[in-house]
Amino acid sequence: VLKAISRGAENLDHELVKTLVPVVKVLLNEQRKIFDIKDRNKKLTGLDLGRRSPILEVEEMFSGISSILNAMHKRPMPDEFHVQDFNKIWQNGTKEEQLKLKNAVFDLLEHWGFVGLMNNKNEYLKRR
Repeated sequence: VLKAISRGAENLDHELVKTLVPVVKVLLNEQRKIFDIKDRNKKLTGLDLGRRSPILEVEEMFSGISSILNAMHKRPMPDEFHVQDFNKIWQNGTKEEQLKLKNAVFDLLEHWGFVGLMNNKNEYLKRR
């Protein structure tokens, strides 16, 4: 789908792009893991292709704050995201975006690190 969008952009086929962008949005929200698969050449994942899309709306879906926050909030384990995208928003984003990233990092630490550790220590803590 991402390659078809790129070809549509190259060929100025606006109808094709307009039709496929919502498909990518649904797939990204519902089946994000499929974008972790590498292409036939084994070089780029769907996430990489999306980040390099000539269509700004698609690029933002894969590298913008929503994409990063969705990946970080995924449980039980966070999804992959590019650290460069996180850093770009952290350094150049609005205060609101930076606060969202900060909260997501601490939420991830709490859920992924501390909750698991504390659950294993509940009996010990009850005895004290």
